[in-house]
Formats: sequence, structure tokens, C-alpha cells
Amino acid sequence: MDVVAVDWSGAAKNASVRIWLAHVVDGELVALRNGRTRHEVIDDLVALRSQTPQGLVAGLDFSFSFPSWFVREQSCATVDDMWRLASREGESWLSDCPPPFWGRPGRPRPALPAHLRLAEASLSQRGVSPKSVFQIGGAGTVGTGSVRGMPHLRRLRASGFSIWPFDPASPWTVLEIYPRLCTGPVNKSNLEQRARHLETSPWEVPDRFAASIVGSEDAFDAAISALVMHDHLAHLAALQQTTDPVTLLEGDVWRPPKITP
Repeated sequence: MDVVAVDWSGAAKNASVRIWLAHVVDGELVALRNGRTRHEVIDDLVALRSQTPQGLVAGLDFSFSFPSWFVREQSCATVDDMWRLASREGESWLSDCPPPFWGRPGRPRPALPAHLRLAEASLSQRGVSPKSVFQIGGAGTVGTGSVRGMPHLRRLRASGFSIWPFDPASPWTVLEIYPRLCTGPVNKSNLEQRARHLETSPWEVPDRFAASIVGSEDAFDAAISALVMHDHLAHLAALQQTTDPVTLLEGDVWRPPKITP
């Protein structure tokens, strides 16, 4: 089974510089590249789906849905309804920043029934600090990338991928990743620490990719996430569709059982 990890970006301009795709085959990093738009990266995944009869799991670094109260408030009965709505309304949400979205000038953090999905709240209890998908401005913003990512999940599903945990299991799976769960406590913004993390890892990374991994936090997140995912292929292959009604609306974040190194 091949593994791909994508460090995503919701930037309105020059997103291709920030978006990195890492591809691991048989434990070896065989591709690490940026320079592709969001649509082009999805094109790449669709093409890889047809080229991998052995199976493919792709981890995408954005939230696949919203807290369930918001999904229901939008009269969405399924996550597919939510993705359709994001396709229609997402750019208006991002430009106008209507409540419950926040982070733009004059839009402070509001009181909400919940800022985080259950999966994110669970991570925060484990010492990780996920951001709210409703935050679309300011430091650490994740909402922009998520709002601009959700519509692409419909195309990936239509091309033959199962979107975990919403769909029945298949050899071709797309799931939500949180790179911090794969990299561990390394200070990813520090070049020296990125270099040390790579040097002490058990992976043999080709020299042609090492400079990018050390030189770019985004490339680092993509490459390390893909390698960690490959270390847990058996776990990934055993993932099943959820039966929990809240998770069917909100989604989940894949958690590696063990972080390497």
C-alpha cells in the first residue's frame, strides 16, 4: 500500500508554495514536491488512485467537518451535505467572516456551544493544542484551509476513495491527519531541530529530499507524516467506518499508535 501525506494551505494567493505532497512506497520517500495548486494536488491523488491497485492511503492536513451543532444548524443531515454547503458558501464565509467565524479585524472569538469537534477536544486533553475550524484569521488559523479543503473531499469520494471515518473501508482511503501527532514535540519552526529530528530518525531519506525537509516546515510536516503513516500500515488498513452519529457528522483525526522517532 502506498502512502501520501499532504501539508495543505488555504491561502488565497500562492498557496502552491505552501502545499507539499510526500509519497512513500515500501518505506521509501519517492516524491516530495510543492508548486501545485489545491485543484492540481487533488488531480494528483485521483491519478494515483488509478495507479495503485495495491491500495493508497492519503492523509490531508485540514479539518474534514465542523462541530456537530453547526452542521445541524445549517440543516445538513450528512457530512456530504456539509461539504456541498462549503462548496456554495465557503468563499462568502471567508470574505465576510459572519458568526460563528472569527479572527478577522472586528471579529473577536465569540462564545459558541463548542469551538472544537469532539476529536479535537480529545487531542487538547492529551497536551496537543488544535485550533478551531471557525478561526479564519490570526495566528495558527486552520479554518481557511479547511473551508477550502472540504469541497475537494466530494471529488475524492466520487473518484473511488473512501473518506474515513464516514465511509466503509476500502483499499483507497483519505483521512484527516494532524502533523503534530506524527512529528512529536520537535520545534518544527526551528531549522536545527528539524535537521536533528531527521538525523536521528530510522528512515533512509534520499539526499534530494533532505534539504527540503530541513529547509521548509511545510515539507517537514508532509514528509514526516507520510513516513509515520507508512510505519503504521497495519493500523491504517484496519480502519473502519464509524457508527457514532456525532462522528459521522464531525469526522475524526487519525492518531498514530506510536510516534517515530
